[in-house]
Formats: sequence, C-alpha cells, structure tokens
Amino acid sequence: MKKYWCFFIAIWFVTTHLFCNIDQLAQEAATQGYHQEFIGLVEMIYGKGFLSQGGEDSIDQMFEGVDLDGCALLDIGSGLGLPLIYTAKNYEVRAVGIEAQKWMVERANRNLQNASEELKGTVDFLNANNLRQFSDQTFDVVMSKEALLHIPLEIKEQFFKEICRVLKPGSQIVILDWMHSRPNYTSKTKRMMEIDEVAYNLISPAEYEEVLSKVGFSDVRINDITSQYAKLSEESKNKIISLKSAIQSIPNGIQKSDFRRRQSTAIRRS
Repeated sequence: MKKYWCFFIAIWFVTTHLFCNIDQLAQEAATQGYHQEFIGLVEMIYGKGFLSQGGEDSIDQMFEGVDLDGCALLDIGSGLGLPLIYTAKNYEVRAVGIEAQKWMVERANRNLQNASEELKGTVDFLNANNLRQFSDQTFDVVMSKEALLHIPLEIKEQFFKEICRVLKPGSQIVILDWMHSRPNYTSKTKRMMEIDEVAYNLISPAEYEEVLSKVGFSDVRINDITSQYAKLSEESKNKIISLKSAIQSIPNGIQKSDFRRRQSTAIRRS
C-alpha cells in the first residue's frame, strides 16, 4: 500500500445533493451558486481574492509544520487564486491551481500577474474539473481549502483515488474541509443550504477517514477547528451588517432581498 501523510481540518455541518455523470457532477457542484455578483459580496466580507473565511492566517495554519520549499503543489478549487499566490510568496513551490469556473481562472491569472514580482515560486492556473491531465506521481503536496465539500457523495471515493494517483509515494495532502457530526439537519440548516444555492455534500470525520484509507492513504490526522470557525462566522455576520448600505448599493449586483437572505444565513451560521 502506498503511504501518504494526510492532515484535515474539520469544520461544522451541512448537507448533500445527488447527480449522475462524474465530470458533469464535479462541474455542477463546483459552479453551483458561485455567480460573479455573489463572489463580489464574498470578497467584501472575506477579503479580496478569498472565497472562504480565515484569509492568509488559515493558509499558515494549514501548512504549519509542512516544508513546501522545492515541492510540486496542486491546489484543487483554486478560486480567485489568492491562497495559492500567498503560498508561492512564502515558499519556493512549483504550484498549479485548478478551478472549474473559467472566469475565476481569468481573475486568478490577473491576480497572479499583479503579484509576479513578489513570488518565490511559480504558479499556473488551469480551467479544469478533474485531474486527468496530470500524470501519475506528479505532486509532492495536494491542498484544498473549503472546496472538496462540494464533490457529490457518490463520486468522492473516485475523486480521492485520483488525488492519490497524482501524488508521489510518501507525499502529503492538506485539506481544510467541512464535515458533519450527523446527517439529520435542522430546518434552519436546510434553509441555509437552500439560500446559499451551493452544493454541500458532507460526510463525518469517521467516514472521511474510511474513504481515504480505502483508496490508499494512511496516517490521517484530523484537527477539529469548529470553535475557531464559529468565531470567524460571528465576525463575518457583524461585517455583513456593518456593510449593509455598501452591499445594497452595488450596481447590478446583490439586490436587497438577496442581502437579507445572505444576512440571515450568516446569522444562522454563528
């Protein structure tokens, strides 16, 4: 059996959608709900170029104790590119980010161009929803920040098999992902998922470890930072409320009704 070191950061709970063709499933899950107007709102809350909470501090936390210098690094769900660009500013990596939405890749490349003189490593962003373009044993490290939760339940195992395939033996996978403690969600949680219009396909930490072991990973370590992210959610809620006027004035962007829904979502998450 191949040996890999796996590190996970577990975050609270949400739910699941079902689809059928693997590529179509991955594409639909990765693009659902992420329209440009909503992303503009997300950046106002989380920071320019970031699509999830925690900013640069969360990247530092993910790679604490991991030596990335000289590594070939893959970021799955690279979004607008800032997490990977930030990593390449701090390490001599050969990094590749894959993202299912073409417009996000274009934004990421503009962000990369703006930061080019600050980089220690190299970065390429690709428009892709699978790993087939990569040869076996290509990467030393695979990272993903709050993206794999969108992979449908019925293809998670196959997707992790692909991650295992492109990693070198003895290499590392570092993921910050959402997990649930139980699949029976409250009506408020279900309503939150409906409002977000994003695919949440979560499994428990035990199920995560089981599927990873099944496809060939070993030494899985889970660090539960639920309480930390609850505090970040409270901060995000307060920021949304403080930016109410600015958000509602976005031209051709988020409408008042959508703001009220998003505000309600943030409150429920706290």
